[in-house]
Amino acid sequence: MDQALAVGAALGAAGVVGVGMALEHRGAGQARPRSTVHPGLLADLLRSPAWRAGWVLTLAGYGLQAVAFAAGRLVVVEPLLCVALVVALG
Repeated sequence: MDQALAVGAALGAAGVVGVGMALEHRGAGQARPRSTVHPGLLADLLRSPAWRAGWVLTLAGYGLQAVAFAAGRLVVVEPLLCVALVVALG
């Protein structure tokens, strides 16, 4: 039972983190072009609904990762989290 929970939480985390990263990237692409150290860049990102939604989804995904690691073994959970990259690229 714990193994099934770990696999489900890991795949859920990968999906949520992947979508969150894609939304953050989209929101960052819509920000005004500035230097990466410009203080206004963070303000622009915080005004972007896509970036904020991506940030919240990424945090939720990290919570699911914590559930997966608590329920399962590292050797099972960690490879499944790599699916996030596939989701983000899609």
